Amino acid sequence: MPYFVYKYENTDLGKLKELKKLAEFASYPEASKFAKGQRAEQDSNDQEIIKIMFADNELLAEEQIREKREPRPAGDD
Repeated sequence: MPYFVYKYENTDLGKLKELKKLAEFASYPEASKFAKGQRAEQDSNDQEIIKIMFADNELLAEEQIREKREPRPAGDD
């Protein structure tokens, strides 16, 4: 399964603004290196999020990003 790198911005309502696919990689180390490079180039004021998604295809990766998830419990819970 490929790794997809996306850039997006959340709105005040928690919805995604423009979701843009930046790249696709066959391995995690390549995707991670690319994503870290993209994050390093961002301005400190930049509100866009760069995220790596592991999925069978681009459609599933986008669905996973849009999926609302509950926050993880803090500490040893």
